[in-house]
Amino acid sequence: MQPVTTRVTIFAKRKGVHLLLIIITVIWLFGIVLPVFLPGSSLILYVAKQVYAPVCHQQQGRCFEVHESYFLVCARCTGIYLGWFAGLTATFVPGITRINLRSKWLLLSGLPILIDVICYNTGLYPYQKSIAFLTGIVTGGIISVFFGLSLERTG
Repeated sequence: MQPVTTRVTIFAKRKGVHLLLIIITVIWLFGIVLPVFLPGSSLILYVAKQVYAPVCHQQQGRCFEVHESYFLVCARCTGIYLGWFAGLTATFVPGITRINLRSKWLLLSGLPILIDVICYNTGLYPYQKSIAFLTGIVTGGIISVFFGLSLERTG
């Protein structure tokens, strides 16, 4: 068994890493909505758009719009990142590590997105930002809960 001081140090390091990931996620989320705060075109927006380009198609018709400014990622990606933030934040709360999640939920987390993509690609219904956003939240949230819990549980 480890001495108490070692366990406290490990706990503090894990919490520090966890908190750092939450802060990075908040910065990432702020970047997504940057055009709302910096309307028009600027070098900052151009660079920000290039940062998000590798992780999202950025089709304007699939991005949320606020005051004639479009988010830098589509509705689904916005949902994934917001879900990631919510799950990561939830697993930072003391006592949540007692939750016993089964790996099948991790495997099934992408199912809502897959079903949505199949449905609108086969013409069952037109693309809807709200559905894309919600399926993204579910997937991002489940994945980050698994990630956050594993971060809290590993030494």
